[in-house]
Amino acid sequence: MTFPSAAPRLVSLRLARDCRLDKECLPTRCFHSSVMLSPMKSSSLVVVVLMVFFPDPVPAPLHASCNVDWTSGRKCSSVVDSLVKQIQAWSGRKNCPNRDNEKCLYTLGVNTTSMITARHETPTKGYVDDLKFDFTQDNTICKIHGYSTSRTWYAVLDYGTNYCNLFNLIQGIGLDKSANYTETTNDSICTQHSTANCDKY
Repeated sequence: MTFPSAAPRLVSLRLARDCRLDKECLPTRCFHSSVMLSPMKSSSLVVVVLMVFFPDPVPAPLHASCNVDWTSGRKCSSVVDSLVKQIQAWSGRKNCPNRDNEKCLYTLGVNTTSMITARHETPTKGYVDDLKFDFTQDNTICKIHGYSTSRTWYAVLDYGTNYCNLFNLIQGIGLDKSANYTETTNDSICTQHSTANCDKY
């Protein structure tokens, strides 16, 4: 390949990806290379790769998901019963007809005295997350572990959706107002927890 004699040209090639699908996002990764085309006797092409950009590392799950631990003074049997009823009450679209929140489209899976499984579908794009609650009665305290994960294999960021999948139910049954209520989680085990907006998601 030959190039006409001319001043050197710098051709920058950039591939940037910041893919947002509903609330599940691919990680932002920007590959930037610069190709210097300059006239040379041999008409050779000199390619200089300047840099490769990746987002700054932050403590977070590798896949959009959330782990949360709660405690409550309510009996676990009561919490299980209330959560099952709440999931069933939010099974259709009637609680979010304008898609201005996501307290809807829950589906109950397995429920026992010590475990509940369910799934949640986003009302706009139909993305599905899997949920699980585990219950342990410790004297007068009910210990609850919640886990939510996106079925979308490439989801990394989620705007706190997986946290809200769980917390909306916890708040829906009034557990956050119960005696001895605590919540333990952080961004390293719960995707974007610190910026979650559960009034929306």
